[in-house]
Amino acid sequence: ASSDSGSGIVTFASLFPVAGVWTLAFSFGGPQTTFSGDQPGSVGGADARMSALDMLESTAQAVVPLVGFLLLLQLVVVREPIPKPKRLAFGLACCFLGMFLFLIGLDRGLMPLGEGAGQALPVATARFGQCGGAGVIALFGFLSGVCATFAEPALRALGETVERSTRGKFKRTTLVLAVACGVGSGIALGFMKVLFEMRLWVILVCGYSVCLVLTALSDDLVASIAWDSAGVTTGPVTVPIVLSSGLALGKEANVVEGFGILSCASFAPIASVLIAGLLMQKNSGTAPEPLRRNDSDLLSPLLKKHFKGTWRPSNFFV
Repeated sequence: ASSDSGSGIVTFASLFPVAGVWTLAFSFGGPQTTFSGDQPGSVGGADARMSALDMLESTAQAVVPLVGFLLLLQLVVVREPIPKPKRLAFGLACCFLGMFLFLIGLDRGLMPLGEGAGQALPVATARFGQCGGAGVIALFGFLSGVCATFAEPALRALGETVERSTRGKFKRTTLVLAVACGVGSGIALGFMKVLFEMRLWVILVCGYSVCLVLTALSDDLVASIAWDSAGVTTGPVTVPIVLSSGLALGKEANVVEGFGILSCASFAPIASVLIAGLLMQKNSGTAPEPLRRNDSDLLSPLLKKHFKGTWRPSNFFV
């Protein structure tokens, strides 16, 4: 491919689910439609915990269709034999078991922990006053967002890919710190949205307007990386903690609903990474450039170790 970077795909993949949900909502009657529930902001409680059979079924629904599709593509469409089938079968079995165990930990550990924290947060307003309590809740949101982001495995993989593709100019630690601060700030803003019942569309319009302005000022590669970084808010660690604590906070604070926190946490890391890229470009004087096909002088020392004396750049870049 002639593109400078493979980043930006997650950005487009994030737009269509939003459009799909809005289409579904309009099919039910539009913005005036109300959906009944047991209680506004209710998170279900301990009685709503999944059984082991439900978790096993959810794991099968997540793994089996994807594996079946990939195997069908490999054997029927591409018509290539599966390399090392025993190792592949062992890896898929570990994947299935790992996801099943993760669901148990999620249902029995992370979500109750988030619910308990969300239910305890409104006590801060009674103890420290309205302003002081709001500050404590915002601080909790920021720290929980930062800690959850550091635990996301996908972000670490993204940081390593970005550092490698930019030839070390955009460090992995810089990306992780920028995303963590952005997610934490967004979750803090989301908690304030729930606590004070702020209008979500106003927050989103202002937030994404800032992101678009920063995108216009940034290098294309940095902009693609920044918009892809928002995908960390849908990670398996961040979502259950934020969603359960936000819904519990909404329930305890007697507000209409506790949703919208993740949407606030989606644009904040975009802005933080864009700002980090602009500061890095200002300090270095040049924007980070992706690794291109003609960068054989960088790859040659690494590949010579594996190819010994047979390595030639012309044999690799055609």
